Amino acid sequence: MAPEGNIRQPEKKQPGVRRIVSAWRRLHPDADRPTLLACSAGADSSALLLALRTATDRLIAAHIRHDLRPDSETEGDLDAARSLAESLGVPFRHETVRVRELGGNAEAEARRARYAALSRIASEEDCASIALAHHADDQLETVLMALLRGAGPGGLSGMPPSRIDPESGVRLIRPMLRVHRAEAEAICRACGWVWREDATNRDTDRLRAGLRHLVIPQLLELRPDAPLRACDAADLLRGCQELIEQGAAELGANTDRDGAAARLDREDARQSSPVVLGQWIRDELRRISGGVGMDRVRAREVAKVCRAIADGSGEARVFTLGPGVVRVERDSVVVEPARPQIKEQG
Repeated sequence: MAPEGNIRQPEKKQPGVRRIVSAWRRLHPDADRPTLLACSAGADSSALLLALRTATDRLIAAHIRHDLRPDSETEGDLDAARSLAESLGVPFRHETVRVRELGGNAEAEARRARYAALSRIASEEDCASIALAHHADDQLETVLMALLRGAGPGGLSGMPPSRIDPESGVRLIRPMLRVHRAEAEAICRACGWVWREDATNRDTDRLRAGLRHLVIPQLLELRPDAPLRACDAADLLRGCQELIEQGAAELGANTDRDGAAARLDREDARQSSPVVLGQWIRDELRRISGGVGMDRVRAREVAKVCRAIADGSGEARVFTLGPGVVRVERDSVVVEPARPQIKEQG
């Protein structure tokens, strides 16, 4: 497993390496099948590749390139990712995805395209998992962003350590959620690897970058353990979210579906907790849209619909929520795809 060239193998006893490998062994579902590792050539994914290479040779590195940054930058990232994989003796795959012409939320489209490409490669290579390099500092940023947009338990539960990709059936795992960004960079330095930097990560007009460079450094001075405590809180809220989803699934079992439309008895809806009812609405919107446009569904808008369902009015009202509409009728609640001619009321 020794790396080739000038890249040194990290010490297995290095705390960050130990935690990464331990988490991977816990999360990876099948030791006889490979892990596909998403490698951008940045510090985080490079550290993940370096650490896991000390534990297994059943790795495939994958680099997904998109067209939202200049070609000169993305070509450099691709070359660096390939170079690192080759120096470690790890098979390398790459794909280019085009998202600029799709319109809408470019970052969300790029993320969807990236995961779709990773899932395709994982299926082709018979990988049991896709390892992503999100770490504790990323989790803190994610939780803070969710808090600032007024998210509920689902958003505040952050990124899960493991989940199944619904399209490919491959498990997505995050072995670095208990590792700090500084530890990832230390692994790279110890191995003599100079990682790539994404210039967009320094654009503090973007919320995540603004939090990373302007807010979190101050927070860490007050509470150096803030990233790990955010992970603890996210784990607790994820448990709460699972209970909410169970309640929403029970509503779903009582839902009549006719094509894309979903109809629920209004009295059943009234008897549910607003957070459970809100989850049912989101679930139905996601079902009819395939997830597209869900980033435009705001918690306060869902709460407005829940209040309308709970009140005593028999007047029919229509609410636009991201990719769909919710019709609150006298006896029913209907979720269906948005139509241009329907205007929001209420």
